[in-house]
Amino acid sequence: MFRFANADFALAHALRRFTGALFIKSAKFFSRIVISYDVACQYSIYLHTRFEANFPELAELVDFMHLLVPKKHLDGHKDDCKYRFSLNYFKGAGRSHGEGIEPSWGETKQSGGSTCQMNYGHRHDTLNDFHNDWNWTKLQGLGTFIWVFVFPFV
Repeated sequence: MFRFANADFALAHALRRFTGALFIKSAKFFSRIVISYDVACQYSIYLHTRFEANFPELAELVDFMHLLVPKKHLDGHKDDCKYRFSLNYFKGAGRSHGEGIEPSWGETKQSGGSTCQMNYGHRHDTLNDFHNDWNWTKLQGLGTFIWVFVFPFV
């Protein structure tokens, strides 16, 4: 029962923050909440039971959640999981990949050689600078992406 305690806590915190304490009752009007998680097939098994026991005020939101496996992680799953938890077959999410946080990891690994000998504070500051630069570069390219996406024939 404690196998997914950290993931449950993080999800409950995100749901509380997203819906707000005053808006949890109105959140039942959401048509769906889509969550991608590497082991969504296992995580979803007793999710409602765990939320009823640990986060009863959020338990009814579990009925609106659809847990799916990100596309890069789907190859390691059984055939049953590939079809039931795939973003490819979920209405409204077929073009999503569900890996929004992971693209920066390949770049982050390159900083390991220069940060391994740093003390904790210096390493923390350096990694913050690295991720801020990553986000700034991504933000600068976003305008071009939106222009091409919204106005493809201009």
